[in-house]
Amino acid sequence: MYKLTLFLGVFLLITSCSSINNFQLYKTEASNLKVDNGLLVFEDSVCSISYNLWSENGNPTFLFYNKSDYLISIDLTECFFVLNGISYDYFQNRTYTHSSGTSRTVGNVVSSGNTNSTTTSTNSANSAPSYFSQISTNSKGKSSTQSLSSTQSSMSSTTTSVGYSVSYAEKDVVKIPSKSGKIISEFSIIANRFRHQDLLKYTALGEIDSMQFTNETSPFVFLNTITYQIDALLNSKKTVQNSFYVSTILNMHEEQFYYAAYAETFGKKDDFKSLFYKYKSPLNFYLPY
Repeated sequence: MYKLTLFLGVFLLITSCSSINNFQLYKTEASNLKVDNGLLVFEDSVCSISYNLWSENGNPTFLFYNKSDYLISIDLTECFFVLNGISYDYFQNRTYTHSSGTSRTVGNVVSSGNTNSTTTSTNSANSAPSYFSQISTNSKGKSSTQSLSSTQSSMSSTTTSVGYSVSYAEKDVVKIPSKSGKIISEFSIIANRFRHQDLLKYTALGEIDSMQFTNETSPFVFLNTITYQIDALLNSKKTVQNSFYVSTILNMHEEQFYYAAYAETFGKKDDFKSLFYKYKSPLNFYLPY
């Protein structure tokens, strides 16, 4: 207990020298999803759709996994992210361009002159190798060169460049083979801190202020509408909606957002404690301010 108190004291001393970060934590509810192996999962006989909202600003990205023995198509023109009643298209109709190029310079040098040179070499294990000498691990030596030269030269060069550019359009249909999945990502949930007269922006040290909501009173209600079909079967098109709402919002200092514990590496505890997220969950997300 003494060590933990000492650790938190040092942590607060360090953070007091700079601006203290505060966090707004958002807890959500999702009626048609269950927590499984650290993910929020919707599942039917054909597919499973998984989420992990935990990130700064919230992450509604989903992993669509094809459980069937057939090829599945996701029609992105019929897939939407909906936040507080405003719909956003997953299909953006974008065009991507990839460019690549190389250049080559060819030079001609004409020179004339006289050079007298004398070189001596001895082996030494203590000589400091240059960058290029490190390429050869068997080379250890020391050398000195004396030279006297008189040179006249002229040089001309020619530079040629070769490049290409490839453009391709965004696909409106995503194909997912049997027993595999694809990640569909496009949006974040929030951009700014939620403000309310009953929610303190800055809480007292060690305290947390919070507000609770129902599905009807929540300031953030969002969902993914996903349309897919099995290519080999007629009339197999199906639309799934995965709905969420923010049920609790908490404001806190950063020392309330983390906890200190010993991490383990290959079953052995570290010598020093590390900071971990106290509220990490696939149902939660956060915003620092």
